[in-house]
Amino acid sequence: MLRRLILAFFVIVGVSATADANLLDTWHEVQASLIDGDVVGAELAITALQEEAVELEIRRMPAFAAALTTWAETHPGADGDAMLRAAKRLDPDYPTCYFLAARWSLDKGATASAIKEAIVGSIALIRFESTRRAVGAGLLLWVVIAIVATLISMMLVVTVRYLRGMIFDARDLGGKVFRRANAWIFAFVLLLLPVFAALGPVWLAVYLFVMSWPYMSQILRVWAFIACLVLALTGPTFAWVQHDVLKSEPLMDRVSTMLNERQSDFATLREFSELGAELEEVSGYHLILGELLRMHGEPGLARVGYQKATLLDPESSRPLVFVANLALEEGNTKRSIQLYNQALELDRQNAFAYHNLSLAFDLSRRFLGDGFSVALDGDELVGLSEPQAVDAAPRTITQRLTGVRSGYRNRGIAFALKARAAIWAAQAGYTSIRTQNAASNTAMLAVNGRLGFERNRATVEYLKDL
Repeated sequence: MLRRLILAFFVIVGVSATADANLLDTWHEVQASLIDGDVVGAELAITALQEEAVELEIRRMPAFAAALTTWAETHPGADGDAMLRAAKRLDPDYPTCYFLAARWSLDKGATASAIKEAIVGSIALIRFESTRRAVGAGLLLWVVIAIVATLISMMLVVTVRYLRGMIFDARDLGGKVFRRANAWIFAFVLLLLPVFAALGPVWLAVYLFVMSWPYMSQILRVWAFIACLVLALTGPTFAWVQHDVLKSEPLMDRVSTMLNERQSDFATLREFSELGAELEEVSGYHLILGELLRMHGEPGLARVGYQKATLLDPESSRPLVFVANLALEEGNTKRSIQLYNQALELDRQNAFAYHNLSLAFDLSRRFLGDGFSVALDGDELVGLSEPQAVDAAPRTITQRLTGVRSGYRNRGIAFALKARAAIWAAQAGYTSIRTQNAASNTAMLAVNGRLGFERNRATVEYLKDL
């Protein structure tokens, strides 16, 4: 199970933006504001909580939504409405907040709104993993109960239908052995035998139904047999629902849900971390624990988990990729590039390392927003020039991209954009500009020549068709 979880986890985990967020610290601010009665302050803290969740790539926070819904229920009115809306934002699939909103709408006489909230809540009840199994079990039990009630009613009807015949046949049988008065007594004793045996009314009904078997038609006997078979399976069905369907969802399934749905769940995180003594020597365990910690705003502990995985499995490229991801999120692009390259040395087929290495190279390009220039035709973007800093030469910039839409070329737009970038660079204190130009792009070669660029070196690329 852990191996399958690791494979799935490796597929879904990517690189998020640089994050310096701790959900619990911000949630404590929300709690402190609510304790003080400062709903406005709580809303501001909740907004910060949402922003941190975006940084950590967390899409759902059911624990926080549940707490806000509980607070809202005890504080009806404008404050409660505000916190209920906040709960919906933190976890749109948390069902309780919708049912509370439906109840409040019904109390206000807004029936249509109450119905809408109830429908949305019912859908959320099925989608929410914590209640999905219970809802399924409840529906199954209702179906089973309905079938059982129908079958029992049918059996009672059949028994009552043939009861008179059974009484007279039992009396005739008693008349062959006893006198007439005693024959009636024999008939009632025979038909009420389970009562005399202190077995109760249920066994009496079953006994009479069995006694009516000879009176049934062929097709009715078939239906009676099916009814008995279904009733016999009722007990095992209820036992299965109780022991299998309604039992707590396995830990690994809950962890998989957290990773797939990017959901915060501190209880599951704590339970998973407690497996450390048992899985201390398993590299994959530390990888998953590290990612869960990173999701919950603990990058330092996450790094420890990734590094443990690296030490436990030094021949695997996966731990290195995750350490590199964390370095990239923290803005250390040089370190991340180094780690991605190490991962590729171990596994040249690691597509994730290639993808994230490309991203790291893009991020390592120091974009200079003040010098970024665009050309507009009304509201339409027709050209741009993108200057970037050069780490090895602090007084130099490089123009990685200067582009003009095809319909606007040969109008001097590219020349104007690059000239403007040069003016800005001189005013900003830069002393030189680098650029690159494909030999086939004669138009841009001419622009660079007019601006005074000197050819420095040529780069040759080789291509072989396989």
